[in-house]
Amino acid sequence: MRSLPSGRPDFRVRGPRQTYRERVGVLMPPAAKPVPSIPTLIAQHRKRGVKYGLATYVDIHGVSKGKIVPIDHWQQMFRGSELFTGFALDGVPQQVNEEEVAAHPDPATAT
Repeated sequence: MRSLPSGRPDFRVRGPRQTYRERVGVLMPPAAKPVPSIPTLIAQHRKRGVKYGLATYVDIHGVSKGKIVPIDHWQQMFRGSELFTGFALDGVPQQVNEEEVAAHPDPATAT
């Protein structure tokens, strides 16, 4: 290793100049993984012994809210069957007489 005139080691990188994105590794976003079909997702989770899932959302205060849903009802859950009364939820500007809100889970993020 070379030394600087002060006698300290020279840790500077030699070679072609790199852009900031190259240095920090932000060349391309990671490839998106394919989204499994709902029946495939249910089968994978059954195989792992999963019995329940959560239909969740995060309220305006950053608190996770949700319902526990049996795996037998996941087909309906992914279509938005799990309803929440918006008036009873913190931060949702709804009146008592307005429609309920639905959670629509994203199969690409199911783990």
